[in-house]
Amino acid sequence: MKLLTKLIGIIAVLLSLHANAKVLIFDLNGVLIEKSSMKIGWQLSTLDLISYSISAPTSKADLEKRYREFLNLMASKDPENLRGKFQGEQLPYIMNEWLRGKKTAQDVIDFMNKFIKDYEPFFLSKTEISIVKQINDLMLPSKLVKIMAPIQPMLKLVQECSKMVDKDGKPLHDLFIISNWDKESFDLVKQQHAKVFASFKPEQIIISGHVNLIKPEAELFEYVIKKFKLNAKDCIFIDDQIENTQAAEKLGITGVHHKNADDTREQLTKLGIFNKTDDTVKKPSQHNEPPKQNKK
Repeated sequence: MKLLTKLIGIIAVLLSLHANAKVLIFDLNGVLIEKSSMKIGWQLSTLDLISYSISAPTSKADLEKRYREFLNLMASKDPENLRGKFQGEQLPYIMNEWLRGKKTAQDVIDFMNKFIKDYEPFFLSKTEISIVKQINDLMLPSKLVKIMAPIQPMLKLVQECSKMVDKDGKPLHDLFIISNWDKESFDLVKQQHAKVFASFKPEQIIISGHVNLIKPEAELFEYVIKKFKLNAKDCIFIDDQIENTQAAEKLGITGVHHKNADDTREQLTKLGIFNKTDDTVKKPSQHNEPPKQNKK
């Protein structure tokens, strides 16, 4: 069994030698880590949630949808010269400034709470207002870190990419993160979820709040390409927001629109990152495991 495992490892390394060396750039939120609906629920008032589910009209009691409508309303009230600046971004301007590192989470929450007061008729009830304010509070670093959860299949994919080596035993691919993330909470998230970042060099994790640039603006991609002396044609950018991959593609970077881990793996296989026979190589270890004994 041990001999077979070693054999499979050797074959996997040999297969990786035939892959094309690439710069693999991953988005963070929505690709490697995500907000957990369950964890968000734990942070909200149970009494408010029960009251809301009972009192709100069934057709409108979709909190996620209502919160998006709230953000869209805020965005629609931005000054004319700020509208459309972020190429399809659904966030209000002040939230983009937060991700850019120019506003604190508390700045945004205070602004939102004032907006709620000014546009109170938009809301279905005082309970809905209370819940929206609680959701707003989740932007605070101490609360944001509590609602994040790693996307395990994507972490496995990243780990596999990091272990591929060239003929000299050096890492085949250069791994980066480019993420829209506020600078206040990032250090907490990085500390709390260290496994998410384990395959990346610290200097190759680029956060919008640190560099004051934000996706999908071309300047962020140009900054990374220039700083690390990358060739755009060698770069593959994986992001769950299609406007971000499209922005990268305009600069000659190959974009992969992330939907789920299996789909992203398939797209990367087509690009030569994974060998199509990798799955068949891994199967013997599964089939040769000793049968489990039934417990009596």
